[in-house]
Amino acid sequence: MKKVLLLTTGGTIASRPTQQGLIPDITCQDIIQMLPVPRDNFLIDSRDIFSLDSSNIQPEEWQFMAEIIAEALPHYDGIIITHGTDTMAYTASALSYMLQNLDKPIVLTGAQVPIEQMFTDVFLLKLIPGTSPDIFDWLQQKHYRGIVIEAFGMGGTHFERRNLIPKLKKLVANDVSVVVCSQCLYEKSDLSLYEVGRRLLECGVIPGRDMTTEAIVTKLMWALGQTQNPTEVRQIFDTNYAGEVTL
Repeated sequence: MKKVLLLTTGGTIASRPTQQGLIPDITCQDIIQMLPVPRDNFLIDSRDIFSLDSSNIQPEEWQFMAEIIAEALPHYDGIIITHGTDTMAYTASALSYMLQNLDKPIVLTGAQVPIEQMFTDVFLLKLIPGTSPDIFDWLQQKHYRGIVIEAFGMGGTHFERRNLIPKLKKLVANDVSVVVCSQCLYEKSDLSLYEVGRRLLECGVIPGRDMTTEAIVTKLMWALGQTQNPTEVRQIFDTNYAGEVTL
């Protein structure tokens, strides 16, 4: 079983909103409780060493971190340090000079949104023949900001009799981000191929391309945690961050 030490220093990843803006307030124990850690493989010890915005982390803090790491490293298989992104590169560089010839990993990580700020007002809808357009009115009334639609085949929906298109246009017009993918297990969505898909594109939906449903849902949660602007959400979906999309 691997033994890991988690050291928290504050930063956005550990921040909560206050009247003065985001302030580091989340402890290492809070972070551990939020993580789906494989307990059978890892034993995690933790310690809060700072609760600082990384703009306030300076050479004195680098020295203190280096001392803690040097003392603790013989007892662990690796150390993880959560840190603000603003000065993380400075801290990592300083530690690399102060702690040389290491035979165990020291990992610094952070985030541009707080760990508690996820991204949850997203709804996943799998279309079936005869899906009622009224469901989209209900989703808007419930204030969902993002909707993922598993459409038919390459990415289509019916527009005869139960016409979903006007409701989708209304959602997009009201700044709801709608992403459309294929419900076929091994098929990408190509909304430009058929008329049923092109009508979706005309609504302003975001193509899911070859991303998995899980990747789309979590990416949409993450995107909405960073921005309220649907144009910026679309730009995020046009970006390949971790190999989640290849087309």
